[in-house]
Amino acid sequence: MTMSNLTHITIGRCYLQFDRFEIFIKKISSQLQVLPITLSNDRAYLDGNQWERIIVQHMSHLRKFDYDYRHFVEDSLELTTDHALVHRFTSSF
Repeated sequence: MTMSNLTHITIGRCYLQFDRFEIFIKKISSQLQVLPITLSNDRAYLDGNQWERIIVQHMSHLRKFDYDYRHFVEDSLELTTDHALVHRFTSSF
């Protein structure tokens, strides 16, 4: 199956490890314009620099990216770590 003309995809729950997700995106992303995605409990997806690289290199037509990450925080140290990771998404990119 070829997906080179795919422009919209919604990923309701993603359970792939990030490296596998990246391989998937590389295969489908040539014309991708809209990507809503919901993720949970995998901090590898919280790397804003990683997302920027993938979007720039493989999703040049992307115009709408809805990112929903859900994680239960158990203590204040974890909250501080998560906040620092999420802060990477507040760049000029």
